[in-house]
Amino acid sequence: MGSFREEILKLTEGHRTHTGEAQVTTTEPDIRHADEPERPRPKPRKRATLTPKAKLSPETKDPSPEH
Repeated sequence: MGSFREEILKLTEGHRTHTGEAQVTTTEPDIRHADEPERPRPKPRKRATLTPKAKLSPETKDPSPEH
């Protein structure tokens, strides 16, 4: 294995700005076009398998209103 710096140079090859500096993407994790408007992140979907007992509970025989 090469040194840490060599690995970084290899990883950042072809991803350099016009100044020759390697782009730092840790402060801006969203990859989007420059004039694309800021969008809120989508909420993670709830998985039905997490609450099977709630859907099958005898108190509420109706299916959950989510579906």
